[in-house]
This record gives sequence, structure tokens and C-alpha cells, in this order.
Amino acid sequence: MRPDREFRALRRTWPTVVMAAGLASGSRAPELTGVVRDEIGFRVGVILLPGQYVDQYTAAADRFAQAWRCDRVEVSAPFAGRVILRARRTDPLAASVLTSLVTRDQDSDQGADQRDQGRDRYRLAVDLDTLTAADPFTVLIGRSGMPLNVSFADSAHLLIAGTTRTGKSICGNTLLTHAAVRRDVRTYIADPNAVAAAPWYRTAHRVTLDTHPAAATALLREIRAEMEARKHLLIAQRTDRLTAFTPELPVLLVVFDELANYTRHTDKKAAEEFQTELIAVASQGAKFGVRLVLLTQKPGSDVLNTAIRANLTARICFRVEDVESYVMAFPEGRDLDVTAADRNLPAGVAVVSIGSMRTPTLAKGIYTPTEACWAISDALCAAGRQLRDEQGGPDLTVAA
Repeated sequence: MRPDREFRALRRTWPTVVMAAGLASGSRAPELTGVVRDEIGFRVGVILLPGQYVDQYTAAADRFAQAWRCDRVEVSAPFAGRVILRARRTDPLAASVLTSLVTRDQDSDQGADQRDQGRDRYRLAVDLDTLTAADPFTVLIGRSGMPLNVSFADSAHLLIAGTTRTGKSICGNTLLTHAAVRRDVRTYIADPNAVAAAPWYRTAHRVTLDTHPAAATALLREIRAEMEARKHLLIAQRTDRLTAFTPELPVLLVVFDELANYTRHTDKKAAEEFQTELIAVASQGAKFGVRLVLLTQKPGSDVLNTAIRANLTARICFRVEDVESYVMAFPEGRDLDVTAADRNLPAGVAVVSIGSMRTPTLAKGIYTPTEACWAISDALCAAGRQLRDEQGGPDLTVAA
């Protein structure tokens, strides 16, 4: 149903609904201000009658849900004298929301690359170079149905934790795809398993697949050299943090997948050198426009030491094996009413603390499959953004 028709239908039945809920004053019903649909249902704005309170609408939430044939209705009061009734027709933690960067390709598979046969196919849905590091994008949908947004320009270093097939890699895909289509974000990827990095062989600024920490350490040293080169900008701009970015002065997104491979490597000296460089970037990089994204299955102290952990102020924790791992991601976890140490936690659902959130909450990650990453990578190459071929090049280190 179109939004205007839905609003007319709601408006026709509204007096009856509020009368049954005891929220009308005689024959006078509270005024509706509009209806907005979203991925999980719709939102209705209401102007309170004199003498009414938000708690009265909260108490009547089940009546609204029954009248509107939806799963539940949540009540909020963003402004004095008004309430928002958020009707959820689907559970946000169960819904699968495809990334906004692509659409499913409905064309026939005839003539498709043999590697794509039998797979979902996608095509780029945004214009390249129209997005910047300052433009926010949705990473997850909160359990209330509200999108959780970030931007590369003002985000923090991020930890993404979770065991195999819980949604950790899909969340990493979401970040990498949004970085790829922004004209003022430069991407560095270290991935010993090649899974996260594979679509970006050709277009990322630096990619290393080496399982030895030396290549990842070299990548971090390059980042530190860039940080050193930007020091004069803090003085010139009279600031303690860079906030404006351009293609010439991009955000540096540095992604390490399977972090434990580097920090727990059998070559102890090489692992220590890697950690030394990582601490330096984690503690000082944010003010120079560096954004670290660290992915790990088990965020224990042997993988993330205290100095690194203290600088990961944004955290996304999918299902982990035990409470100790969860508390490593969220030190306050024992006191929260949500947990990631739950074997029944569905894939794609995480405990999250990003942006200005005061309390961690459950949220469902945006669905960004690997096939969507390849579609975006192909579009970048078609637009002349290819830096190297798939067999590697001077900027691509491949493990023997």
C-alpha cells in the first residue's frame, strides 16, 4: 500500500481505535500528523490532547498493535506534546535488510560469467564519487527498528568480534563496500585468509594476504608515515583532530581480519613488532583521520592487549563462545540485560555500542553478501579504478 493510502486508511479507523483505548476526549480524537513506512513497519505521529500523557499511549500499545495487525507498537516522545507510535510488522532482529549500495539483478543469467552461475547477482545502485566520508550509512538495525548509522569522517576505531558464521564478516563487508564508493576514503586490508580481501584485490590502496606479521607491520608503518606527514595540518588548522577530508587528504580505513593470526603468531618477535605498531596507530591515529577496524573470533587479552582495547571505543560483538570473551568486548557486559555469550543468539545479531549510544543494545547487521562486494568491485574497475589485476601486483602481498 502506498504511504498516502496507508495514511488515509489509518485516519479513517483512528477515532475508533483511540476511543477503544480510552484516549479520546468525548468525540474528539488526538490528531495524526502523518505516517512513514520503513523496512519493518511504519511510524505514526500523534499530537496529544490537553491533559494527556505519554504513559497512557504506552499502556494502550497492545490495543494499537491489535488494531493495526502488527507484531508490536513502541511509543516514544521526541517532542513535548507529541508521541511517535512505531508499529513493527516484522521483528527487526529477524529481518534481513540488504545494503543500500546494490540492488538484486533481475536479468537472466544467460551470458553471465561462469563463476556467477547459480548465485545471487547484484548491481551497483549508487553513483560513484557522489558519496563522501562525511555521509552517514547504516551498519545495523537496532531492536527498536531504528537504523544505527556511522560516518567515516567522525567514527572511532572499531572492534568486530564473533565466532565463525555469526555475521562478523558480513559486517566487515558493509564497511568495506561503503569505503569503496567514497571518493575520500583510502582502504588498507590485511587478511591472512583472503576472504574479506578477495573482492578488493584490484581496487584497494593496499592489500596483504601474507600470514606472517611482517607484511601487516609494514602496512602499519606506512600508516604511521602518513600520520607523521599530517602533523602540520593540526597546527595549520588550529585543531586537535582532522575532520574535513578530500581525495587528496582521505580517511585511512585500515582493516585487519583474523587479528589473532598476527598478534599470536609463532614468530614471537614479529608478533611483538606488529603489536607495537598497532598500539601506536590505535592510540594516535584517530586524530589524523585513521580508522582501525579489527575483526577477531575471540577478543581475549592474548589477541587484544589493554592498550589496544582501550582505544576501540566502537564495538560490535556477534555470538561468542563464552562470557569471558563477551566481557573482553564489553567490560560492563555482566551488568547489561543483553549478552553475546548466548548459543541461541541468531546469526547476524550482535551486541552493539557505536556513535553516541549510552547503553549497548542488540541489533541486526545490514546484509552485505560477498557477491555484492564483487558487483561493486566490478563497477569500480569498469569506471577505471583498477589498481592491479587479480593475480597481484607491487602493492599486493600474497602468501606462498
